[in-house]
Amino acid sequence: MAPRGRFETPVEVDPFAIPLEQKIGDLLAADEAMRRVEGIAFADTTFGAQREEKTFAASDGSFTEQTITHVGAGIEANAVDGDEHQRRSYPEAGGAWQGAGYEYARSLDLAGTAERIATEAVQLLSAPQLPPGRRTIVLQTARSWARSGTSASRSPTSTRWPPWRRYRRSGGYCAANSARVLVPAVRIGSWRFTGATAGG
Repeated sequence: MAPRGRFETPVEVDPFAIPLEQKIGDLLAADEAMRRVEGIAFADTTFGAQREEKTFAASDGSFTEQTITHVGAGIEANAVDGDEHQRRSYPEAGGAWQGAGYEYARSLDLAGTAERIATEAVQLLSAPQLPPGRRTIVLQTARSWARSGTSASRSPTSTRWPPWRRYRRSGGYCAANSARVLVPAVRIGSWRFTGATAGG
C-alpha cells in the first residue's frame, strides 16, 4: 500500500491570526525598554513568520502533505560612545527561529529581557580589553552552532595542517540536527577554508 499522510507543525497560537497592531505593540514594548537605558543610541526589534505548504504525489499512489510554520523574533541594543560601538543581541544575532506559532515569540519575553540586554551593551563600552595570553573560551550555545559554518583562517607559520577537522553542531534550532561531522579542509596558499553541514 502506498504511503499517504499529512503533517502540520504543532502551533498553539497562529501567528497569522494575531492582529498586526498586537505584534507591533510587542516589538515596541521591547524597543522602548532598550531605549530607556542611558547610552543606547539605537535599538532593533524583529519578528517574522512563514508558512510553507508542500504536497508530494507519485505514480505509485504515494501522497503526502505538509504545512510547516516557522516563527522568529529577536532584539538588539546598540551603544555608542564616540568611535566606540558595542551591541548585544537576544536570543542571538538576527533573532531565533523555531517551528512553532506565536507562542514561541511570547516565550522569549523580549520586553522583559530588553533592559538587561541594553545594559550589557552599555557596559561593553567601558569593559577592559582581555590581556594577551592563552585562554579557554566558552561559547554560548546560540553561537556555537555558527562555528560549524564556513570559515577562513590564515596561519602562514603553522607547521600543523590537519586534513580534517571535527565540529559539533549544537544549540538553538540546530539542536535537532546535532551530529559530529567530518569537515574537509581546503588550503589555498596560506589561507585555510573549512565548511560543515549538519548531519541527521
